[in-house]
Amino acid sequence: MESDLNPLSSSIILIKYADDTNLLVSEHTDSNLNQEFTHICDWAQQNKMRINITIRQMSYVFHRPHPSKFDMPCALDGIIQEHVAKLIGVFFSDKLGFEDHVNFVLTVCSQRTYLLKLLKSQGLPPKQLQTVFTYTALIFSQITYAISVWGGHFTSEQRQRTNAFLKQARKSEFTESIYCIEELLEKSDTKLFGRLTNPAHCLHPILSSNNKSHEFLLKKEGIHLSSFISPSSIK
Repeated sequence: MESDLNPLSSSIILIKYADDTNLLVSEHTDSNLNQEFTHICDWAQQNKMRINITIRQMSYVFHRPHPSKFDMPCALDGIIQEHVAKLIGVFFSDKLGFEDHVNFVLTVCSQRTYLLKLLKSQGLPPKQLQTVFTYTALIFSQITYAISVWGGHFTSEQRQRTNAFLKQARKSEFTESIYCIEELLEKSDTKLFGRLTNPAHCLHPILSSNNKSHEFLLKKEGIHLSSFISPSSIK
């Protein structure tokens, strides 16, 4: 059931997912962050609900890299101001970079690779290591999760690190195929673009009306869909 919680200003975006609420406040608006947060607290009190300030209540200020290009707003009372946000499992910085997410993914994959090496040392044959239960579920799914969101922001160094990891997985016989991050990203973008052509898709409105009936050509190098749909939120 959709709640009647709405922001004070029409220029502010309120994102509700399960029991999480994300408030996106722009720099120029007729209602500031403090007023909006107070409004949410008042709504919760009127509906006999309590906002748990001690659990994951943080704010993020997304800005240009150069410090002279923005004014840092004051933090809210009891709210921690952080530099890296996590939204639906994807980490991104206050400068809209994804280095933290890449580091997180590669760290998790390295830990799970160590587990597979232990299984291999105990006699588990390569064919078993390559099943859905092992490599695909433990490692491959971690790399490809939401890749259309963050993959287009890869730096050259991050691409090299990820591709080196994928090559090592083939060398360790955890997979029969050699993957590269560029191939995985293009495949994911193509699949997502195909879904966007469906008028019922939530992202369908971002497509140009002049291109909706045309075939989308994705370049191996250049702008990916992620350049347009990168997540941003203040929580």
